[in-house]
Amino acid sequence: MVHVKSLKVKLLRDWSCMKKFIWHDEAGDDYFRLLDYVAVFAGSAMILMALTAYFAKCYFWCWVISSFQEVNELIALNIMQLITAIPHPAEHHLKYIELRTMLMIMMIRTQSSAQFSCGGLSIISVELFGNLLNVSYSVITFLLNII
Repeated sequence: MVHVKSLKVKLLRDWSCMKKFIWHDEAGDDYFRLLDYVAVFAGSAMILMALTAYFAKCYFWCWVISSFQEVNELIALNIMQLITAIPHPAEHHLKYIELRTMLMIMMIRTQSSAQFSCGGLSIISVELFGNLLNVSYSVITFLLNII
């Protein structure tokens, strides 16, 4: 019995704290401000999750493109080492020239094919993602200072 009485006292104390979240409109209907706060929080949480997903996706693609560039640099380096390691016998001079030319063309293609640009303005990389975060933070800070 004492437990039920203490529960009633606790509920009454909690209800008295909740009274400040109640307001009356002209029609006399009761609305909870708490529901308004929950709705604002839920909307803010959804916006935050959407922004987090957007920035995670941007970071992922910047990382993938940066890894493509690193792999292409390694391929070009290996091709260069292969070109210098090929023996040059006189009886196979024509095949040596053909192989070296083909490897040089592949090396040139690997060096120039890893350039992904964003609207032709800048090359996409992890550094560009860092710049995107800095600009986003600056804009949000500016907007919050205006409000």
